[in-house]
Amino acid sequence: MLAFILTCGITHFIKIGLLWNDWWMAALYANYFCAAASVIATIHLCFVALPKLIAGAEAMSEISAAEDLEAATIATSKFKVSLLKSKKK
Repeated sequence: MLAFILTCGITHFIKIGLLWNDWWMAALYANYFCAAASVIATIHLCFVALPKLIAGAEAMSEISAAEDLEAATIATSKFKVSLLKSKKK
């Protein structure tokens, strides 16, 4: 991912340099390298980072569901205690 960002920046600097110098071949190879880095970054995001992100989101939703269940259990317990106290009166 960092390689893509760096190569993209390098291509911009080379294109600025094209205003004063004949760096056409350097610009061509920099664009090829940037495209390759882009493809690698996309593959990495699709097959490595995205599944981890999805798994993390699922884990967070399970934690949230567990917290909701715990809160409901505590509320039910408090209700039962207050119900027993009201029956004793």
